[in-house]
Amino acid sequence: MSRRSASVELAVEQTEQLERWIRAGATPQQVVLRAKIVRQASAGSSDKQIAAELKVHPRTVALWRRRVRDEGIGGIWQVAAGRGRKPSFGATTVSGWIERTLQTKPAGATHWSTRSLGQKVGVSKNTIHRAWQDHQLKPHLTKSFKLSRDPQFVEKLTDVVGVYLGEREVAERLEPLLTRGYRIFHDVPAQGGTKSFNLDHVAVGPNGVALVETKTLRKGQALPGRPDHMVTYDGAKLIWPWGSENRYGLDQAVHEAEWLEKFIQQRTGLSVSVKPILALPGWWVELKGRGPVTVVNSKNVAIAVEGFGPRSLSDEHIELIARQLDVVCRDVEG
Repeated sequence: MSRRSASVELAVEQTEQLERWIRAGATPQQVVLRAKIVRQASAGSSDKQIAAELKVHPRTVALWRRRVRDEGIGGIWQVAAGRGRKPSFGATTVSGWIERTLQTKPAGATHWSTRSLGQKVGVSKNTIHRAWQDHQLKPHLTKSFKLSRDPQFVEKLTDVVGVYLGEREVAERLEPLLTRGYRIFHDVPAQGGTKSFNLDHVAVGPNGVALVETKTLRKGQALPGRPDHMVTYDGAKLIWPWGSENRYGLDQAVHEAEWLEKFIQQRTGLSVSVKPILALPGWWVELKGRGPVTVVNSKNVAIAVEGFGPRSLSDEHIELIARQLDVVCRDVEG
């Protein structure tokens, strides 16, 4: 006698949230699959019926049925320990891609393409495209791509990989917002006059729109009495432990937030104030003043995004803005 599948009961709001995740272009495909499993489970389908329709193992269906019963629908965003993207994209792996791009070339070609390098190292062309964007590598735009002969290549490569891992850390810190009605976008392509650039992270949710710029900086020799891991923000500039003061990343965050406001206005007709946030992975941020940019350690970036105040965007407006961002993201080819 076969066991009956445990029932999954969802509130109307939870079902609507699952539908939004399924439709949103920014939702990872594994989460879309889990959302479909839970949706059909709540509709009364058995594990075998769901498994047959979605082409998964019945144990997978039972797993996510149980997870949602225990943890709620937000549980479908969680990655089990030992799983996920971290092992595949560690510092050694990424540095290998960049070193191969800069130091070698494929047979019969002057430079690597995202497709050829992806095939060589066993990842998708989109993964290579993302890494090249993070490291500002564009071998296909140079008529004669020159291989690196820089004697400090390894040292500089370490900084480059730090940028990549810093952005990934911020992206992971933003992920929980997806369970609270936010849409999250990474590496959003933008065009300002003749200049192309990318917005590191954009969050669109009930409390508004946030632009998150990520900056990494290697720690230097701190002055006596100053912690080497602390940067001070006085509302106008950043003060580093070795004594220098600058606006590293602050102006960029402001300009990109202004660009995003114009983009939203042109594409949707909505007048939305975009909140600029500067995330500094690996740094403890001491606040001694308030300025136009919110500066945070990467661990506090989600709190900064939600710290707008009262709700300012309806579900319809969130969907409208997210749809336009999704369009420009999908226009990018790897």
